[in-house]
Amino acid sequence: MIVLICLRKWKRMRVINYNLRDRQTPERLLDKIIRIHNTPANSGKLILLVEGKYDVPFYQKFCDMKYVYIHFTEGSEKMDSLVPLLAKRKYEYLAIQDSDFRFWGQQKADYDNLFFTDCHDYEMTCFSDDVFSQVFSDRVMKVYGAPVNYDLIDSDLQLLSCYKACNMVNSLGVSFKLIDKKVTEIPNIDNACIQSNIVGNLQQGYVNGFVKSINNIGQGRYHLHNGHDWLNRICYYLNSNKYVEEEELQELVVSLYSKECFVQTQLYKDIALWESKRRKVWN
Repeated sequence: MIVLICLRKWKRMRVINYNLRDRQTPERLLDKIIRIHNTPANSGKLILLVEGKYDVPFYQKFCDMKYVYIHFTEGSEKMDSLVPLLAKRKYEYLAIQDSDFRFWGQQKADYDNLFFTDCHDYEMTCFSDDVFSQVFSDRVMKVYGAPVNYDLIDSDLQLLSCYKACNMVNSLGVSFKLIDKKVTEIPNIDNACIQSNIVGNLQQGYVNGFVKSINNIGQGRYHLHNGHDWLNRICYYLNSNKYVEEEELQELVVSLYSKECFVQTQLYKDIALWESKRRKVWN
């Protein structure tokens, strides 16, 4: 009985936390960022905005943290609303956004000091590097006792990712929260599965054009799939040996991705050019 009560209380607290997060306006988020920025540990540093909590440790690895303060904005929409407010107060900032489906025509914001990941997000940028992909696969085999079949992951996620691309490019407002939770559980992510686990109207025929266009984009899988789905699908196959959560693999990606790989990305080069004219960012 005590366990059940505690569990119910924990679930209620999670709901409250999510609701508070959803109600966090750009103004409140700005106040929070500035409050932390103005502490002795961060005063005078460049503010680097990233989208999500997993982005923070990744970019911390490559930034010179003596000069940079990193804060996540919980998505690109909040970042787009936050930046004009930040600029108005004369704070110097950089913003790094996920490219998402820009390669398929998704409209993204364009403002000063905004940079995009080379591929869909930082995770897929990492996996687009052959050296990293092999190192990651070898480590997974050693730690979890199972291989990573990237072609199989790509095939499993292709239809779902095309649905998401079509939704974003056409601003249809479909919710994928239900299906996202099942990527680690279901054997076949087919049309019937997707249709029964999305909220909104998006027919398969509407996404056929995206399926056909994949091969027209260089390294298409890395621009199409998002890192959360990619890692969660790897979890699906690893879980037959040992239960693995996405956060474990996120930590593994950050620990294994090297500076030698990162300096080859366009993102690194673009910000390196910016810092040569402004102020230090990379370590």
